[in-house]
Amino acid sequence: MKFKLMGLTVVAAVLAVLVIGAAERMKNDAGAARMALAQAIVHARSGLPQFRDRLQHPREHDRAFFVRAEFSSKSGRDEYLWVKDVSLTPDGFAGEIAQQPFLVDLKLDAPVDVPSDRVVDWTIKHDDRSLEGNFTQGLEPGSR
Repeated sequence: MKFKLMGLTVVAAVLAVLVIGAAERMKNDAGAARMALAQAIVHARSGLPQFRDRLQHPREHDRAFFVRAEFSSKSGRDEYLWVKDVSLTPDGFAGEIAQQPFLVDLKLDAPVDVPSDRVVDWTIKHDDRSLEGNFTQGLEPGSR
């Protein structure tokens, strides 16, 4: 009985160390993911002037233009959504929601205006289906 209790104590201690280690790795991974997303947003925003120029003067192989923007819900939670059929406005862009929102009170295909300071990414789709931009795709929390 004494050895059985001692064995259970050792197993519990090992499990505790493993769980704490896994939690620490998850915390570090989440921090790294947030950092990667933040860096991708900075990179995308630095290219917005060139994107605006391409939208005004598309190249022959440019077929579709998208921006990804940060939208806030009534509860204060943010959601990044792609906007399609993008056109320029004096303060940013106009278009339609291109994906199903989950957090914000918007509908698929709803028209929206997006101020430039809410843009987190942009994409240009070419004839051959290749993409230009698209810096944040796959970096969303929970996408890995």
